Amino acid sequence: MERLTENGCKIITAHLNKSTIREEALIRKKDQREKMEELLAIMNEVKPGVDFMAETDLVDHGVLDSIAIVTLVGEICDAFDVEITPVDIVPENFKTVETIYALIKRLED
Repeated sequence: MERLTENGCKIITAHLNKSTIREEALIRKKDQREKMEELLAIMNEVKPGVDFMAETDLVDHGVLDSIAIVTLVGEICDAFDVEITPVDIVPENFKTVETIYALIKRLED
């Protein structure tokens, strides 16, 4: 939609209806769910038999040791096309599946 300002400049505005906004939100939610499922699949390959959604501290509880974290970093970098630097490899980023997912999202932006 176009409109003119007081000085005659054209302003083009886009009007999104509620259904378009809902559709975009559903697509983002689906994308997030798919990425979380992919992350969980990777984590299950690296460390099978762990209920990652229930774990509250993967590092302190000994679920992820240094070798598992290095393996996980390589797999995440390949799968999500992100670069995890040594600065990012701290226990806080690998505490839960949610903190790992937050790291991926931050690096994707």
